[in-house]
Amino acid sequence: MERLLAFASAPTVPDALALVLQRAADAADMALVTEGAAQYGHLGTAYAYLTQAQGLVGQDGQ
Repeated sequence: MERLLAFASAPTVPDALALVLQRAADAADMALVTEGAAQYGHLGTAYAYLTQAQGLVGQDGQ
């Protein structure tokens, strides 16, 4: 999660992508402090944000 936050804050990362990566990191962080079904919900949310970020990168051709 710390690496994801560091990457998201890099000056070369577009703002829209940085925002989505920040949300993914926040969801992953929540998964670390919860238990049971809620943990899987947070992991699913983090995965969804990462999938969205992948789409943003694909749009820019990078």
